[in-house]
Amino acid sequence: MPAVKILIVEDEMVSAMSLAADLEDLDYEVVETATSGQEALQFVLQLQPDLILMDINLAGSMDGIEAATEIRQRFNIPVVFLTSYSDDKTLARARQAGSFGYLLKPFKTPEVRASIEIALSKYQEEISLAEALTQAQSDSQQQWQYLAIAAHEMRTPLSIIQLAKDLLESGQGKLSPEKSAQYFGRIHKAIDTMSQSIDNALAIAQLEAGKLIYNPILLDLDAFCRETIEELCARTQSIFNITYEIQPDLASDRFMPALDRNVLQQILSNLLSNAIKYSPQGGEVTLSVTYSTSDVAFAVQDRGIGIPAEHLDKLFQRFERANNVGKIKGTGLGLNIVKSLVDLHGGDIKVESEVGVGTKFIVTLPCGVRS
Repeated sequence: MPAVKILIVEDEMVSAMSLAADLEDLDYEVVETATSGQEALQFVLQLQPDLILMDINLAGSMDGIEAATEIRQRFNIPVVFLTSYSDDKTLARARQAGSFGYLLKPFKTPEVRASIEIALSKYQEEISLAEALTQAQSDSQQQWQYLAIAAHEMRTPLSIIQLAKDLLESGQGKLSPEKSAQYFGRIHKAIDTMSQSIDNALAIAQLEAGKLIYNPILLDLDAFCRETIEELCARTQSIFNITYEIQPDLASDRFMPALDRNVLQQILSNLLSNAIKYSPQGGEVTLSVTYSTSDVAFAVQDRGIGIPAEHLDKLFQRFERANNVGKIKGTGLGLNIVKSLVDLHGGDIKVESEVGVGTKFIVTLPCGVRS
């Protein structure tokens, strides 16, 4: 562990040299000794010490408290004051400067060590608290952002359902079977959109609360994949062609991997829904599965709009969407959730994409196997 770097600011050279010797005996690194507030500011900028021991009564236009105040504001480095006085007025000024402690002259070695360690500990607690507060504010902002997006996303399918319902009611006995089927299809799609939003909201809440637990069970993989595709097609009234293939052929190989059924279903549903969303009507989507005794790989490929190369690095960040999506609606949460679920499963996700050609997501999950 590197030694703590300390800057001494003291205009009495005998006192400064004695303190420096004590610090080196205590295994601290004295990076420099400044004799004025202005010089201290220069050394802080150049040397970036971990802690400063600052004499309050410095000669010149800037005393120790003024120097410490500027250092605190500009560099946020902890300062321990050195003083021969402990009057209330001086201590009050020192507190306003954000002091991390005091050392009364003449110095005693045990007190020097104790003051430094307490100051460093206090400073680290302050940094940790500030980071926690920043994270809490960021989380709160993201939650509000998600609620706003989710509310907007819910409003659209609700409007579609309301409109289709009104048209069906007003056209009772007058609508052709084809027109009725069209309106019911719109309702089905809108309900699926809302269902996906609700599933994503629950996944985010469980992931952030640490309550989504990895729970693997032995899975009939072939049947599971077929059911997932059938359910997706039924829910979305999909006019897309979803092709499914698995290798080796499970008919001759009774392959039973241990995977979390709920997590896997959400991963595949999100990826397949995305593939459909960003493909032209009547487009082809492929789910390919390959496996070994140690892992299973799921590849979802579309021939849709593709993802710009400059966006691939931030694709799995929350609320991120590529700049070529146009009017295609979305929250920017689906792939972030997929990545979190893959991580929960101890797996890996990769993406290959070319604008105007299509996109391929490859999810690899470890598994225990029983044949």
